[in-house]
Amino acid sequence: NEILKATGGELLYGDKAQRFEKVCIDSRNISPKDLFVAIVGDVHDGHTFVNDVVKQGGGGLVVAKEKIGELPISEWQARNIACVAVADTIRALGDLAAFHRSRTDVAVIAITGSNGKTTTRQMTAEVVAKKFSTLSAIGNYNNQIGVPLTLLRLTPEHAWAIVELGTNSPGEIARLAQICSPDIGVIINIGPAHLEGLGSLDGVMREKEQLIDHLKPGGRAVLNADDRRVYKIAKRTEKDVLLFGLSENAGIRATAVQEK
Repeated sequence: NEILKATGGELLYGDKAQRFEKVCIDSRNISPKDLFVAIVGDVHDGHTFVNDVVKQGGGGLVVAKEKIGELPISEWQARNIACVAVADTIRALGDLAAFHRSRTDVAVIAITGSNGKTTTRQMTAEVVAKKFSTLSAIGNYNNQIGVPLTLLRLTPEHAWAIVELGTNSPGEIARLAQICSPDIGVIINIGPAHLEGLGSLDGVMREKEQLIDHLKPGGRAVLNADDRRVYKIAKRTEKDVLLFGLSENAGIRATAVQEK
């Protein structure tokens, strides 16, 4: 029932009260209490592997409504596997992650920028983990598949989660921020990355700024005072801002820096 509420999906068959231990998108790693989301990717279509999931005893399926006619649903029904149909499986994955995140007390730090996201996220996680139970993304899981998969790993033991948000087209940062609902948003820089999708440096700035616009109420923006466009975001946001950098107006400032 919670899955239906989170995704707005339709239960084709199965038990509304059925519970799952984890969400999975890889048909090779399925357990009986897993919910498999059939993602349509650039290379592979998860619907191609749904039969493998059923044969391996997967507990439930989330499939795209437009694919229903291509799938042997009547055969699966006999195996008592719950099946939910949604308009968009990638969006459903994000919706499930957002729902899961909303049920936790975890504090989320979301990091974005044109360069250095993964390094910054790893360094931040190392520091936070010295004192708190911390979840950090694997590799560069920073898109509409990777961020949800990271958040779906949250357990009651976690106090903090550190994620990175990437983009190559307008609206992606807004969507990812909606999913992770960050307490702290970090923008490290704005440069000429993904200009083919975002058009210009100002387009990149507007896209990155969406992270700050979607902070939780009372959230804090941590922004690079040395980057002209990031500083522009700092000046026009009404959110609580902490500036870092070499500039004298930075609240956290590096001094006596030496290059080796």
